[in-house]
Amino acid sequence: MKQKNIHEERIKAYKKWRKKWPKIELADITKVTPSIKLLLDYIEENYAVPAIYKQYKIGKKDWVDPDNIKIEKFHLYLHCYDLLMHKDIADGELKPDLLNVVGLDDPWGIAKLMGLENLNHFQFVAELASAIHSGGAYDGSICDAKGEKALELALACYKEWAVNHEFNTWELSFNRLGNEWSSWFCNVAWDNAWVSYDYKAGVFTLFAITDTD
Repeated sequence: MKQKNIHEERIKAYKKWRKKWPKIELADITKVTPSIKLLLDYIEENYAVPAIYKQYKIGKKDWVDPDNIKIEKFHLYLHCYDLLMHKDIADGELKPDLLNVVGLDDPWGIAKLMGLENLNHFQFVAELASAIHSGGAYDGSICDAKGEKALELALACYKEWAVNHEFNTWELSFNRLGNEWSSWFCNVAWDNAWVSYDYKAGVFTLFAITDTD
């Protein structure tokens, strides 16, 4: 019974959070650093679909909750869906338009539908290196980086992404996304999407790649 009450309280808090969230402003502060630009330029030239790389700052710092103590504050895993649906997300290219969440007030359930998985920083670097090494449908590796070169480029991108943070710090959270929640993806082996949240700076980052067969 106690566990049920905790769950009900969380759902209640999430409903309250959802009412306030649309009023919070997001500012596009995307900064394309050299190594990430190398990836983006290559993908734009060689892939059927340009990659998406965006950074947004959440307007109110008091919404930061790194320890997930209060669900009414922003948390990457629990609120990624709502963030991507926010009115201030430019163009809305990567909207979760394939999900039906009507009547679903469980943020854990929504995160599961989006295929969200927490990654530590080592896992993120490894996954990015793998994507660089594998390349797209009709092309070789991204930026012709295979093996150790792919790992070096992934690590360089990570360092630019995680600037001013120690390796694997709790202040910067990474998540992998699935591909069945948005029509933007081409549903091929080269679909990749990652999101991160800098709890210290209040900055959300999205990086997504797809290609056609």
